Amino acid sequence: MLKLAFNLADAISDPTKFQILVDDYNKRIGEVPQILKLLLGNERVNIKIALDDGGFIRFGYETNNARIKRVVDGGLRDPTINVIATERAIERIDNSDDPTAAFQEERGLGHVIITGRSITTKVKLDAVLSSTSVLRFFCNIFFK
Repeated sequence: MLKLAFNLADAISDPTKFQILVDDYNKRIGEVPQILKLLLGNERVNIKIALDDGGFIRFGYETNNARIKRVVDGGLRDPTINVIATERAIERIDNSDDPTAAFQEERGLGHVIITGRSITTKVKLDAVLSSTSVLRFFCNIFFK
């Protein structure tokens, strides 16, 4: 299973680790499920994390054939996907014995919000987010 040296919770406490997270992910791109490459392989994603101290971390990244090509501090213009999460939700997912279930719970509570900006992207996200195996893959990459 794909496991990174740092996780998303680590990167929140030290934003310089985002690039390490990206580099580790890209080195292991062969382990990304083919369906994921097909559905979300070429996107522009903005992520906004509400920190416990009232601040925010904002960054964006572009994918090409599922490889993260570029990370932009502050975010991208015209993203195809927006992700909004709280620091606390990320910590809960990371500290959970079942990160996939914790992710689904945090989404259900509105503490993690993932939206597509076009109809096509919304349909792709619905397919990805309804697949437990794909969610498990993501959780194993970015948490624990």
